[in-house]
Amino acid sequence: MLNPVTFTQGMHLRHRQRPEWGIGVVSRVEVLTRAGMRDQRLWMKFGAAGLKTLLASAADLEIVEGTGAAEHTF
Repeated sequence: MLNPVTFTQGMHLRHRQRPEWGIGVVSRVEVLTRAGMRDQRLWMKFGAAGLKTLLASAADLEIVEGTGAAEHTF
């Protein structure tokens, strides 16, 4: 099982299945519980796609290098 990543406001992320969106910045994070498991709802601003709302557990996200963190998946 993967260790969950805690995403925070200001992180730069890339959605691996939507590379055309470019790099997004987390603008808001909401912690929630789904099916008894911790999850996060992320509001992200992407340069090519605008504002998107994503569930961290469902989105294939990677932290962009140079933002002070290693690459992870949720």
